[in-house]
Amino acid sequence: MSPRLQNPSAPPDRSGCGNLRAGSGPTGTVHGPEKRLRLTISTGVAMPVVRAQFWSGANAETKNAIAASITDVLVQHLSCPPAAVTVILEEIDKEDWFIGGVDSVTLTSGQ
Repeated sequence: MSPRLQNPSAPPDRSGCGNLRAGSGPTGTVHGPEKRLRLTISTGVAMPVVRAQFWSGANAETKNAIAASITDVLVQHLSCPPAAVTVILEEIDKEDWFIGGVDSVTLTSGQ
């Protein structure tokens, strides 16, 4: 069972990850395969915040799996309690995602 589900009645531990403070820790952007996923990780006052941007169309099950996987990675590598991790998922329509000035609909259609 995932650690975040072991005791749902206990108040969440939002003490953060190790000794992370505002302005410290990793901040950066990672582009996934074919640049369809943009992942930004930053650390705030007492918690890491991850913002993942991807093309529209993911179902709730996929979004839950993405958020759980990101949370698990940060818990493992930053020694965070799961409740301290914030994951924000943003779906962006292909026609609103431009690479090199060309929208992703055109890029993926082979034109």
